[in-house]
Amino acid sequence: MAAMEPRKPLRKPTTEARRTNVLLEELRSQFRTFGEGLKSVREKLDSTFNQVGRNTEAIGRIEDQLKALKADVSELKKDMKDVKERLATVEAR
Repeated sequence: MAAMEPRKPLRKPTTEARRTNVLLEELRSQFRTFGEGLKSVREKLDSTFNQVGRNTEAIGRIEDQLKALKADVSELKKDMKDVKERLATVEAR
C-alpha cells in the first residue's frame, strides 16, 4: 500500500478571505430573495395572462350577441314603420 502523504495544515482565513465569504453569502441571499420575487411575478403574470384570455373570449361572445341585437333592432324598426303606416291609413278613414 502506498503511504499517505501528510496533509498540509489549513491556513487560517485572512481578513480579506472572510470579507469575500461574507460578500458571497450576502450575494447568495440576495439572489435567493430575487428568485423568490421573480417566482411571484411569474405566477401573477400567468394568472393575468389566463384572465386576459378569458376576457377576450367573453368579449367575442358579447360582440356576437351585440350583432344579433342590432339585427333585431333593425327588424323592429322596420316593423314599427310598417305599423305606423298602417295606423295612419286606418286613422285616415
